[in-house]
Amino acid sequence: MPVALAVLRVRNYRIWAVAGFVSTIGTWMQLIAQNWLVLHLTGSGAALGLCVSLQAMPAVFAGLWGGSVADRVPSQWLLRRTQSAFAVLAGTLGLLTVTGMVRPVHVFALAFAVGCVAVFDGPAGGRFGAELVPPELLGNAIALGSAFSSAGRVLGMALAGVVVALAGPGVAFLGNAASFAAVLAGVACIRLSEVRVLERAPAGEGTVRAVLSHLRRDHRLQVILGLAFVCGSFGRNYQVTMALMNSVVFQGGPKVYGVLSTVFAVGGLVGALAAARVRQHTLRLLFGVAAAGCLLELVAGLAPNPGSFAAALVPIALTAVVLDTSVSTLAQLGTPEALRGRVLALVSITGAAAGAVGAPALGELASLHGPRAALVGGAAVVAGTLAGLGALHRRRDAHAALGVTTEAGLLLGQVEPVDALATLERALVDEGSRDDPRDFELDAVGILGVEALGGAVVAGANEGAAR
Repeated sequence: MPVALAVLRVRNYRIWAVAGFVSTIGTWMQLIAQNWLVLHLTGSGAALGLCVSLQAMPAVFAGLWGGSVADRVPSQWLLRRTQSAFAVLAGTLGLLTVTGMVRPVHVFALAFAVGCVAVFDGPAGGRFGAELVPPELLGNAIALGSAFSSAGRVLGMALAGVVVALAGPGVAFLGNAASFAAVLAGVACIRLSEVRVLERAPAGEGTVRAVLSHLRRDHRLQVILGLAFVCGSFGRNYQVTMALMNSVVFQGGPKVYGVLSTVFAVGGLVGALAAARVRQHTLRLLFGVAAAGCLLELVAGLAPNPGSFAAALVPIALTAVVLDTSVSTLAQLGTPEALRGRVLALVSITGAAAGAVGAPALGELASLHGPRAALVGGAAVVAGTLAGLGALHRRRDAHAALGVTTEAGLLLGQVEPVDALATLERALVDEGSRDDPRDFELDAVGILGVEALGGAVVAGANEGAAR
């Protein structure tokens, strides 16, 4: 079996992946229909941004609490309840829409309720997925899960365009409500004897404070989440910008929007398959993909017609999925099992906060200066963040390596100054070339900077010895 499909040998994972695939189709069908409904009811990009923000807000303010609950209770028990709640909420919106009673306030309230349920569902689903596969296949499972998710997104977006055009958004909402039955059936079919139950948080340790302490100590995780936040806010918020480019710039209807959504989803599927073939996700890959997405966003903002805009969406979606997969994999690998739910909650909070900040900001910018300005301005913000985070990461790693290898050795009298500097340089080069998700990723500029700093240490030590 190809490397990218290795995790499909696990029966429980196959069941879970198929169930998630069906549910993803319904979820994206509802998301596209919901965006279209808000624009139809209000005609406002700012209102669309508000709807996205309301759905994201619960995760921002209560996400860590949801992760804490997921770390302490059985994942299957929690998933049964969250999936049932999703079905009820989607069915309610569908009935309101089909009967013609729906108003913007109904959509906003139900979007907020969906966000509240997702606070618990996301961490529980992440933990449960990790329990179905051996640790060595976790990265492959995350990447292949992204492939299934992207395939579901393709079908969901395509179906949304067709269903909204032919039957209206209410039918799409009812279809999503029915799709959650697949997840409930999948959970019921899992062989419990083959589940590798993750360690749960001990009594008194499943707290929000514990994961925040972990985050303060792990600056690598800080860089990952910081980059994910900025890219999610200003680099990949296509729920807003794609809808506005279609309706405002290209004057397209639901059919054109459906085509653009499908093209974006196809690019996401290609990206997920590419991510599944990556043997090791590293910070270098993460920064490279983010930079490519930034450039492509600029190209999309300057696209003269729907055809060229659609052409830019394919590689944009590809980089978006690879970036998401890298963020999720790097955040999970190396995290203690008892913290897994809360770390996943941190990832979800980052994405939700990105939506809460970016969606209204881009919507307002588009309302004032046009959708093209929102895309070009977003690309500029991402580019500046990439430069800043890259420099900060190299500086922190250089200081950490210097403090451990050189300063401590000099103070303890265990190494000579020149030998300490040579040891430091070798350590940095070795770490930078190691194929490991915790790579230092120092480039030649970083090495030169450490050499200069090391030279100052050597000079200071020699001066002290002369005295």
